[in-house]
Amino acid sequence: MKIVFASDFHLGFDFKGLRSKESFENALQVLEKSIQLNADLVVLTGDLFDESLPNQEVMVEAIKLFSKAKHDSLNKFDAKIKVFSDVEKFNVINFNSLPILAIHGTHEYRGKNFKNALQVLEAAKLLCYQHAGPALIEKNNEKICFYCFGGVPEKKAKDVLTYLQPKPLPNSKNVLLMHQSFKEFLPFDDDEMVASLSLSDLPANFDLTVNGHLHWNKKLDLEKSIFLLPGSTIITQMKKLESECKKGFFVWDSIENSFSFVELDNQRRFFYHKLNVNHITPADLLNEVRKTISECLAKNSSQLIPLIRIKVNGSLASGFNSTDFSFSEIEKEFSNKAVLSLSKNFESVSLKDRIEILREKHKNFSSIKELGMQLLEKNLNEAKFDSAFDFEQFFQLLEASEPEKALELILQKK
Repeated sequence: MKIVFASDFHLGFDFKGLRSKESFENALQVLEKSIQLNADLVVLTGDLFDESLPNQEVMVEAIKLFSKAKHDSLNKFDAKIKVFSDVEKFNVINFNSLPILAIHGTHEYRGKNFKNALQVLEAAKLLCYQHAGPALIEKNNEKICFYCFGGVPEKKAKDVLTYLQPKPLPNSKNVLLMHQSFKEFLPFDDDEMVASLSLSDLPANFDLTVNGHLHWNKKLDLEKSIFLLPGSTIITQMKKLESECKKGFFVWDSIENSFSFVELDNQRRFFYHKLNVNHITPADLLNEVRKTISECLAKNSSQLIPLIRIKVNGSLASGFNSTDFSFSEIEKEFSNKAVLSLSKNFESVSLKDRIEILREKHKNFSSIKELGMQLLEKNLNEAKFDSAFDFEQFFQLLEASEPEKALELILQKK
């Protein structure tokens, strides 16, 4: 069979902002390409929506999206998905259009007594939603069983997985569907997620684990199985890894056990930069940020304006502090050319820098002192004092505010 794995549509992301349509347009590309590829099944591993309770406008657009895919693929499929309540009992869902199997993600997660947004789509017969149990699809005597484990709070994930104890179905290929973080992929640069699961916690004898939640794509060959990250179809977190990966979805040929990654045709470019500065003036720093943004714009090959994230780390020149620097001028200048995410983290003067400053001040003080002694020596010589006069001792007495002892020193010499 030909199975499409996609994840994290985040429908409704920035719904009232500049990118209001992007999540829907990218998700539509996935569904349309799946139809063109004659996929036997589309599997969505969570976070189809950006919020657990999407507003009515977002739900309407989501229903339109999946309804279009259903209409475009009508009568092109004759698929049956068997959803098991246990090994002996199951319900059969018949599809005469593109079959879609979905689990919920952390964004759709709700308590067991509440319905989530995917159950609304299932009630409209637009997809099959499953959690904490297996679903089976068959074609030409080939069976693939998907054990569906929707997203749960990260700190509880290991306990829930241990409690469920997913087991592969005999005489079938077995795929574990998840939506969690894993310790092997943490910590990331500027990442705030936590994880209780490790790859070693995955149940044995599954041919493949497909995991949502993490927004970049990756295929990892484990000792006896494969771990797959489809990644998101839209950039929401603006993390460095997302700037290095294109958005799209995986296609699995279950007979050949081969994978291919299909990129979305029209996707927004994302550029991520760190600027490390040292004792820079606010004016020079503005020029550096402006230069970096201009270089990113020159590299943008998409029709869509790019996302640009710049993190400034370091220190400002002496006499300036963080309140003397603002991105407002830059944000206004490039407001119609890029979606900017700019941040600054200026270090306070370090102990090393303080010592260096004190050393310089000491050097300056020593220079002033030396100049004062030279001037004193010149004046005393002009007054015809003995050339053997101890100018340094005399200067030190004056410096210590002891003019009487300084005078005694002069009279002794005289």
